[in-house]
Amino acid sequence: MKIIKGFLHKKGFHCGSTALADIAGYHGHGLSESMCFGLGEGPDFYFVKSELSPRRAFNGRSPLLETYFFENLGLQFQWRTGEQFPWEQMKAWIDRDVPVILLTDLYYLDYYQTSSHFSGHVVLLAGYDPERGEALLADTEREGLQRTSLDSLALAMKSDALPFPVRNNWREIPYFPINELPRAIYRSIIKKARAMLHPIDPRLGLQSMESFSRDMASWGELPDWSWCARFAYQVIERRGTGGANFRILYYNFLKEAEEFLPSLKEKEALSKMKAIAQKWTDLAMTLKEISEGSPELFPHASHKAMEVAGLERDFFTGIQDLPEAEWGHTC
Repeated sequence: MKIIKGFLHKKGFHCGSTALADIAGYHGHGLSESMCFGLGEGPDFYFVKSELSPRRAFNGRSPLLETYFFENLGLQFQWRTGEQFPWEQMKAWIDRDVPVILLTDLYYLDYYQTSSHFSGHVVLLAGYDPERGEALLADTEREGLQRTSLDSLALAMKSDALPFPVRNNWREIPYFPINELPRAIYRSIIKKARAMLHPIDPRLGLQSMESFSRDMASWGELPDWSWCARFAYQVIERRGTGGANFRILYYNFLKEAEEFLPSLKEKEALSKMKAIAQKWTDLAMTLKEISEGSPELFPHASHKAMEVAGLERDFFTGIQDLPEAEWGHTC
């Protein structure tokens, strides 16, 4: 059995930020999960209508979290992808004690034993067992390394399931330096605000959130309204978000960022994000109630969703002009 020498998995809340924190820790950088999430411009909004159930789905984090994390640190990152399961290439990096980050559909991972697809789930490949034909994965809140067969991993890495279909996305992450962390933090905050306010894709950002909020009023007309509501509740509170649609993770990032950017206090960033997080949780609880047999509450949930969208617009409008620090222009 091969395990990367010196690799340690620390349990976290969200798959992508946990993987990034594990990688940073392995390479000797003391970054918290929340810091990794913030550096990756983590909070976002992605809303999709589908003919498949659930017919309404959304996700509250950036689809490019991992890419932005490295870019904001001044590093290049691009997923490797292809039609063929890249086991031999990935295995070669593990043999060199280099961790490999993967995108998967957790439905196929043996240790989940779930009936629900959820694609775009990030794990780290940290070892393998050739005798049993298994990969060893570091995965979010699970203790130690998890085993899954190579056949299952191959299925997990090529899936069309929502929210983020995958096509054998993987990347080795050798040692990288971290220079000028305050600059990277500032850059990530400004870019995030601009992306939420002026998304390059109407399915993203505040434009998407507002569309979602309006659309929710009519979810009771959908044939799978109960599952739409339950799934929405889960993706806000339970499916690896750290709570409140990832906003608690971002609140904790902002709390750390204040040490480097005192102007965040002047913007009341922490108190505003705390209020946003509470509103997301309130919305989730209403959606849970709806899923248990109260479709008449969808208009009420729609109103709550519009309230939180308004708070987010106010927050990101307020920090988009965060004063630059002594290092000057960075974006």
